[in-house]
Amino acid sequence: MIAQIYQTLSPKATVTHNDFILGVKSGIKRQVDVSIRFREAGCEFLVIVQAKTNSRPLDVNTIGEFASVIKDVRASKGVLIFNAGFTKAAQTFAKSIGIDLCSAHDAESKDWRTTLRVPIVWIRLQPYVQFSALMELKAGDSIGINISEWKCRYLHNHEEFSVLDIFVGQWNENKLSKEPNKTHVIELEDNEYQFFAEKGWRNTTDLKLAYTVNRHFLRNELETIEFTGIRNQLTGNVEIVELKIVIPPRLPEHGWVELNKDEEDFVSDDNVIVSVEDPIILNPPSGQQTLSVREIL
Repeated sequence: MIAQIYQTLSPKATVTHNDFILGVKSGIKRQVDVSIRFREAGCEFLVIVQAKTNSRPLDVNTIGEFASVIKDVRASKGVLIFNAGFTKAAQTFAKSIGIDLCSAHDAESKDWRTTLRVPIVWIRLQPYVQFSALMELKAGDSIGINISEWKCRYLHNHEEFSVLDIFVGQWNENKLSKEPNKTHVIELEDNEYQFFAEKGWRNTTDLKLAYTVNRHFLRNELETIEFTGIRNQLTGNVEIVELKIVIPPRLPEHGWVELNKDEEDFVSDDNVIVSVEDPIILNPPSGQQTLSVREIL
């Protein structure tokens, strides 16, 4: 498993499982769990990996024994992999002589599973759309206050359309600017329309569509065992071969916390593995409300 992980991480390297390398000083073949050979800048490099299984953390004696093997086979680097951890003294000793202490993780192996916490940011964009028009209404006309139910058509060919669908379609297809805290105007193709006002179609001009965007950042952490890779216990760095995650429902009760303004400045592609941006889903409010026109005497 570990050899497969390293082969995936270093596809150009020669990775050998259960290798035997002749020791320069000892003159005997030293068994190595995984060897990694590669060429860089005209030089040959050898990394050796030993995997240990035990119920207790490894101590300095194990580090010392491994250091002697590294020196004997003239390896460029040594990596010890052990999922039960390392004593504090072992970590200090390994760090001083350049040995990496790691743990391997595999989603398919019960003994090598782990939980990996993955940072995620939900970028919640809330557009506020404003429509305005000059409409010739008559006494007794009424227009629903729910814009999604408005009936509109072009004056020249009577082709019907939805004003709200124009905005939603372009927004979801990323054709509109999503810059926050700014008024955006959508240019419409025609400027002569008719709106249906219960008693008939009414001529409408100067239809305008503008919107502003409020942006909110909400953070969360994903926990998953669908993770295969190597974690460096000394630096905390993780080399990921495979990662499967499930995004939690975008509801406040599922652990989402809104970032403050200072924290928003630190959100970037470098420190957020997953970001989620919502499309607009139309959910008309229940209950019908109308704006009515009465005759002015």
